[in-house]
Amino acid sequence: MFPSKLRFLGLTSVFLFMLIAVSAGHSPITSVRLDAQEPALRAGKPSMLRKLLEERLATTVEFAKQTTVRVKTGTASAEELVEATRMAFEAELDLCNSDKERIAVLVKFLAMAKETEKLAVDLNKAGQGLQGSALKAKAERLRVAIALERAKRNVAAKPELEVGAGNAAQELRDQAALAEKQVAIKRALVIVADVQKMKAVAKMATMKSLVVEARAREAFREMQVRRMEELASNKVVEANLVEESRVRRDAAKAQRITAEGNVAEAESQVALEQARVDVAQLKFEEAELRMKQLKARIQPQR
Repeated sequence: MFPSKLRFLGLTSVFLFMLIAVSAGHSPITSVRLDAQEPALRAGKPSMLRKLLEERLATTVEFAKQTTVRVKTGTASAEELVEATRMAFEAELDLCNSDKERIAVLVKFLAMAKETEKLAVDLNKAGQGLQGSALKAKAERLRVAIALERAKRNVAAKPELEVGAGNAAQELRDQAALAEKQVAIKRALVIVADVQKMKAVAKMATMKSLVVEARAREAFREMQVRRMEELASNKVVEANLVEESRVRRDAAKAQRITAEGNVAEAESQVALEQARVDVAQLKFEEAELRMKQLKARIQPQR
């Protein structure tokens, strides 16, 4: 556990250093958004647009820095760190002017994505994180690696693309292939969310059975109290035995109340896991629609 914590502290230090460098303008950090950039954003940006892009970058960098601190203090998850860091890099991409800058940053970000994935896996193994967080970190690492390979290929093929034909069709095919991988990742995340929900449902069922048991025990203790009170009124047993039966009844009642509270908590957890399933399903459907749209654009060109 101690080496893992040291590795985590080192990772968060790297995050903070790079984010501070971005906000200070010391490094042309770009993002890993895989969609093609619009030409208007790559050259000759209007002054107002530039100002908005820089404001967006400063905001996302600050958010990522705060999230890094929260992860370090244990109040945020690795999954939140993945999202916050991605937002900062995507904002920086809109300010990027060359593919070479993009490649340089993707190399750095791929190393960070690998460390984040390892952190998420370690936390999951230690019981401090969900399996879904590890999968999401892996998906992010794959996303960055794919973006890096595409950026390298685009730079290498630049002269050929400028004089050749059919590069637009190839770009579409590449995007469709990437979209297909995204669909597979989103489908896996839906499965993970479903499993988490099933676990929550099973736990709720166990809690409900404990409530039934606790109610039966309370009813039995109540009958014992009444029996002892009747015997005491007939001078058959002493008063202290009546008091003991009442204490046992009160303890059974407390156990029943605790069990009912556990059921309410389990029901809330089931509702939360259902919401996560719904979000994962929507993201999967969005990725699937994106893939279908790209394939439809490719079809007429065959």
